Amino acid sequence: RLSARLMEERLEANLRLQEQLHEMAHRDSLTGLNNRRILDEIACRLVKHADVAGRPLVAVSLDLDHFKRLNDTYGHKAGDDALVAMAAILARSLRPGEVAVRTGGEEFLVLMPDCDIDEARARAEAWRALIRAHPVGTGQGAAEITFSAGISAYPDTASSFAQMLQQADKAVYAAKRAGRNRVVVARQPVEYGDGRMRSA
Repeated sequence: RLSARLMEERLEANLRLQEQLHEMAHRDSLTGLNNRRILDEIACRLVKHADVAGRPLVAVSLDLDHFKRLNDTYGHKAGDDALVAMAAILARSLRPGEVAVRTGGEEFLVLMPDCDIDEARARAEAWRALIRAHPVGTGQGAAEITFSAGISAYPDTASSFAQMLQQADKAVYAAKRAGRNRVVVARQPVEYGDGRMRSA
């Protein structure tokens, strides 16, 4: 029969293994940031916190500009280096409770509890200046990196977590259409007589 001590050690080892597997499943291998799978897990917690605290939850969605052209011109290592550089800027700037996610390809998302839109915009502008000031080195010279960003907030501009993400993504597309390398804030929704919400 296994001793109580040995059983306890095995149980602890199994728990550590489960934690490691959970971490691996929710971590992007290239950048070290969380991956998209973490969003469902944290959405309820962050929205509940916003409701209880009476403070907004802000989403900043970022998309590196001309990423395909970067890969095609300088090679995939340059693309990977750009992603790692962007992730490092985001990771270094995170405050307690904030989450940075690589949502796919050249797309990132930062979730900021207890933050207002103006503060989030100022921080996104600072990231934009930082990434542009640190071009990626390649065999063909330095490649400048820029991004387009969209900002939305629950409950200021969105009535749910899903709507907040949709608004932030639409604001990214608006930034792209306006010429890229800029930050756009989602517009305030207004309620019509039929109870539906539309952007103002």
